[in-house]
Amino acid sequence: MKRRPSVTSAFIPLMPAWNDLQTVTQRLLVAAPGHFDAVAMFAINIATVEAVVDGAALAVTERSDTDRSKTIPSVGGQEYNALAAVGTQKGWLPVTWNGQGSVTLPAGSLMRPAVALSDFIALSSIDRLDKPGGFPLVMASAYFNNRSTSMFTFSSIDESHKFSTLLSPYEWYQTAQWGVDGVSQPAQMTATWSAAGGSKDVRIFGLAFRTRGSADLILFTGDSIIKGLGAGGDTTTNNAMNSAGAWVTRSALGLANVNRPVGFVNAGIGSQPSATYLQRAKDLMALLHPTISVYPVYTPNDSPVSDAVNSAEFARALDFADTCYNGSTVPVLVAPVPYSGAGTEGRRQGVVNKVRALRGIASIDPNVAGVFDPTNAAGSYWAPGATVDGTHPADQAYAAIANLAALPVLSSLLGSRD
Repeated sequence: MKRRPSVTSAFIPLMPAWNDLQTVTQRLLVAAPGHFDAVAMFAINIATVEAVVDGAALAVTERSDTDRSKTIPSVGGQEYNALAAVGTQKGWLPVTWNGQGSVTLPAGSLMRPAVALSDFIALSSIDRLDKPGGFPLVMASAYFNNRSTSMFTFSSIDESHKFSTLLSPYEWYQTAQWGVDGVSQPAQMTATWSAAGGSKDVRIFGLAFRTRGSADLILFTGDSIIKGLGAGGDTTTNNAMNSAGAWVTRSALGLANVNRPVGFVNAGIGSQPSATYLQRAKDLMALLHPTISVYPVYTPNDSPVSDAVNSAEFARALDFADTCYNGSTVPVLVAPVPYSGAGTEGRRQGVVNKVRALRGIASIDPNVAGVFDPTNAAGSYWAPGATVDGTHPADQAYAAIANLAALPVLSSLLGSRD
């Protein structure tokens, strides 16, 4: 199967919303999966009311090694916290949505977010000054004029700092300043990033990149186990370790190579039944056209536990695979991790065996050393120390799933596209 030129994106972690009413400019610095020649911005609304982005802009920058450089772009050793002059990319370039300077997203929900992708803005990556040969950087800025619905929140500033620093080489830093329009008038935003005082709420959900050669994008959709709940030993809903420590993220980081761009989107949301995340997978595949799409066949969120429910889950998995094939995306099914619920192991193992028996559909089996104990010594089929609560993997298990199960499968599929 030949690799095709495609759009690849950085990650888009979906997390619960909280409501406020603010006039604020937010800036985000990320490292792209590879060199690029155009960038677009995602906006996602998971609230039950409309959400508006009043303005947005993008800029390339050459460094991220100081607090100031995480917020203000620089090119050729000079800062450019202003709109770029016509014909240049020294400074900020306005983002448009179907030619318009703002976008209104319809009401969405946590189960089925409303998603908008901006027009691609011609913007070429530049070499790093602080890390020669490293992943190129891009900044995004968005302005909200007395708007509600914050789209991304951490439990604390400390957690947002962890998220920023644990995702190397995909760097991620965010800053906010209230009461200013730092998009149409970039110099109004003077706040710079800091670990102690950075913003913990981010409304810029993700960026997409058109790369200079072939590129790959992996879409992961599912429940809290895809999201990474329990990574780092923390089950706080918005803990930064959920995103940074998930097997999804660890796998993507293991595949990252500046000479072979691999982007990823983590669309795992906790407490979601398979019917819901199947629809979300379909929505995002239609928007993103990923190279590979990953889907868990089984979730403890489907109830009641029964043979009929398991059969319905498997039918949805095959529906997912058909959708992938129709969109020229490679489907990958994920077998279920151990689960300590009473009387469920036989049915869970039946799903595992069905996934293993499939021919023609790639699969990831997370029942590997460090995760699964076939002797059931602890009474839950989890290996010692492999779960935080009987349902979600612990940090060691997420690492094992990434390294022993997911990385080999995903790497082989990407390699087959050369």
